[in-house]
Amino acid sequence: MSMRWYVARRLLWAVFATFVVLSGYFLLLQVAPGDGRAAFAFEAATSGGNVTQAQQTFEQIRGLQGSLTERYVRYMGNMATGDWGWSFTRNQPVVTAMAEAYPYSLQYALPATLLASSSATASDSTPRPTSTPSRTTSGPSSPSSASPSPTSGSPSCSS
Repeated sequence: MSMRWYVARRLLWAVFATFVVLSGYFLLLQVAPGDGRAAFAFEAATSGGNVTQAQQTFEQIRGLQGSLTERYVRYMGNMATGDWGWSFTRNQPVVTAMAEAYPYSLQYALPATLLASSSATASDSTPRPTSTPSRTTSGPSSPSSASPSPTSGSPSCSS
């Protein structure tokens, strides 16, 4: 089997695994309780806004309009094109938020990786015997001549 075929198979499995993980994540998001619609409507009601309009706005922002199949196709298309949505905590696109956080993640990940690699290398550099020493016995190879006698505590002598 050639290296090219091996790499192609590994890439196909990676694409398949990514597809399965993203599909599972989409399904978990759909069945998760507390989608935020009630909190959005409560905020609108307390500020004197229209609750129905607030719920529709929430559905539009979150991409909850359309059938489950339409939302799934739109979700997978967005994941493939890098349109990962809007970060409500940072009030910016998710890709931008990730790009801004990446240098800080590297500040922790890079030294931790180097420390782990160097400590693993250091602990693995102890010399080890290459072979086990062989036992040599003198005389006949009977068990009584090579080991102490269980009753007397001293080696048996045969003459």
